[in-house]
Amino acid sequence: MRERLCGLLMLCLYRSGRQAEASQAYQGIRERLVEELGMEPGPELQQLLEQILNQHAAIGPPRRRVVSPSAERTNLSLELSSFVGRSAELEEIKRFLHEARLVTLTGAGGIGKTRLALHLGSQLVDEYADGVWLVELAAVTDPGILPQIMLATLDFTQQPGRTPLESLISALASQERMCIIDNCEHLVDAVARLCDSLLRRCPRLRVLATSREPLGLEGETTWRVPSLATTSDSASTPWFDRPSPEAVQLFVERAVAARPGFGLTDDNSGSVARICNRLHGIPLAIELAAARVRRMSVTAIEEHLDDCFELLASGSRVSLPRQQTLQATLDWSHDLLTPDEKKLFRRLSVFLGGFTLSGVGAVCADAEVDTARASVLDCLGGLVDKSLVLWEEGSDPSPHYRLLEPVRQYGRDRLMEAGETEDTQRKHAHFYLALGEEAQVGLRGPHQLVWFRRVEDELDNFRVCFEWILREDGALALRLVLALWRYWTDAHYGGEGREWLIRALAAHPHRDDLRAHGLYGASFWTSYRGEYAEARRLGQECLLLAQQLGSSLLTGHALIALGCVESLERRKGWIEQSRTLCEQAEPLLRQSASPDELARELNNIGVILREAGDLITAKAKLEEAVSLAHSLGDTMLMHVTLNTLAGIQFEGGEVEAADAHCRRALRIAGDLRSHGWVMTSLTLLALMAAATEQPQRCLRLLGAASVLQKRIGLVSSSEWSRRRAEAERSARQHLGQEAADAAWREGIQMSLMDAVRYGDEDVLPAAQPPR
Repeated sequence: MRERLCGLLMLCLYRSGRQAEASQAYQGIRERLVEELGMEPGPELQQLLEQILNQHAAIGPPRRRVVSPSAERTNLSLELSSFVGRSAELEEIKRFLHEARLVTLTGAGGIGKTRLALHLGSQLVDEYADGVWLVELAAVTDPGILPQIMLATLDFTQQPGRTPLESLISALASQERMCIIDNCEHLVDAVARLCDSLLRRCPRLRVLATSREPLGLEGETTWRVPSLATTSDSASTPWFDRPSPEAVQLFVERAVAARPGFGLTDDNSGSVARICNRLHGIPLAIELAAARVRRMSVTAIEEHLDDCFELLASGSRVSLPRQQTLQATLDWSHDLLTPDEKKLFRRLSVFLGGFTLSGVGAVCADAEVDTARASVLDCLGGLVDKSLVLWEEGSDPSPHYRLLEPVRQYGRDRLMEAGETEDTQRKHAHFYLALGEEAQVGLRGPHQLVWFRRVEDELDNFRVCFEWILREDGALALRLVLALWRYWTDAHYGGEGREWLIRALAAHPHRDDLRAHGLYGASFWTSYRGEYAEARRLGQECLLLAQQLGSSLLTGHALIALGCVESLERRKGWIEQSRTLCEQAEPLLRQSASPDELARELNNIGVILREAGDLITAKAKLEEAVSLAHSLGDTMLMHVTLNTLAGIQFEGGEVEAADAHCRRALRIAGDLRSHGWVMTSLTLLALMAAATEQPQRCLRLLGAASVLQKRIGLVSSSEWSRRRAEAERSARQHLGQEAADAAWREGIQMSLMDAVRYGDEDVLPAAQPPR
């Protein structure tokens, strides 16, 4: 009867459009059933919930107001397990954030700082116009690259002529955003300097930091995260007649996940209370202990904890009790592992941001930890069962795993004790170098979008790999950067990849084809950042080295790089010079380039010729490039070539064909969430809107594009900047100031995908030639 009434309540909530409340109602019902009756909801209630969630996922929540979808204004992941308690703490931290622009959550490892910050951030996404974003520092070891890491995380790019910090300040200065900066303790001084600079110059920025110690800044509010509430196991009131404390609620939730059907009873409630008390209410310690109910009784768990703390009594007396408890709990969990599980666990600590089964086999297996897939799966499954390793979904079809940061640090200490750090790091670096070179092929094939996401998922591990290899071998570091060339170029227009490339070139001065490839990439990326003198220097060094090596391919690349510099900078005589460089490069490339390399260089030649005014030849080059991209099934190359072809067609008066090609390119850019590609397509569609007398659409598209251009720091050629300014001026004159400002505001307030959807609308009137 109770379940039927609860189910009716959920059904009423759902039919009224309140799906989120229905889901919350189910969670509350389940918690009360577990606490009061020691039972899980029956099949009827579970089936109803499944129907609600499935339909909710299909149709989405009811729209109460027109806002950008939260998912497009945050990088916070969905929580995979329930969040228990902390309601008073959440309200108190929210109040602090309203009063202070920097709040730092402090506390010992495992106390729940990160989980609390992320849960709070997910609640506040809609309160900030530009959302809530997580900047994870656990994988960062070099304090000097904090601004670059934050730029990349927030989807910004270093702006021409500015340092990474200046670019970050410029991008955030006008935004209303909250940044959660997680795991600051090992970089506390550098984080403090960064936050001080940002908060002084970005008036609507809020920072919520997690650290084992305060940042020590003026205006900082520090809040120590407490343990979860516990209770005396000797309380006279029966367990079923009093509210369960938060620590017990967490234990029960996680125990039910480990062993469905688990619940509090007269026999086990005292042991559960004592376990939570002995663990001082530390969430990580409780979760590790609760995972044991899969194979142990609660009484046995309590007994093992007693043994553990008797041993602990002879340890350090100066450590905080919470730190002792976590260490003891991890020691206990570690001691219960099999020998192979111990070896695997400590070796997993070299991974940052997660890992896949293939990575585990290559990096962690040896003659003792059997390389057979089944054996690795068994060991890894044991670690998952014991909550030392977490499973989650990644873009790769295979399972993705990770370690909580305190657990990873514990494993790293065990790795050092075993004397295996150097060997395991070397295996890790060589695995990710090989994965990068596999991605180099995959990013050019039919599964390139999967590979694009795979590289993105593994970016922290690639960063660690690059830092290690850079110290050991500059040539290998350069190989890794070039292997990820398509990712860096298509995702971020150089960005962080350019910084890697410059460092790798400095570490590899040898005059070989590897360096020549690197010089070409550096020249290309630098020219698109507006640093023309440096781009020309790099291109000229590339050309000289290519000629010395006798490489037709590299010579062709270098000539195209120099042609791009001339076309973008537009010095005196640039038209003749850029055309000459293209004419010299093309036969060399046709002789030696692969089909995808030839398509990209034909695209670059088309851009140069378009800028020089030779639209007929430019169009022919691009039609061939599009055909090559289509034959290769290269989606990302299709975007690049379609967008360039659309621009040439538009200038030639073929507005209808240009619109169709540009909108197709925009859809591809949207699928990749590529800010740079979306920006270029939106800009071209805005020019078409101006030419076809759609001033409101023109200003909306230009407004959306301007936000993205500022974010990525890309410099347009002077000619296209002039055309864009002319289109904006014409549209404003047509609409008048008030209507024009309103249209522009609507554009700059669009999310990335809102802008893609708006740009893809088929609203082109009868074709008109551009003015």
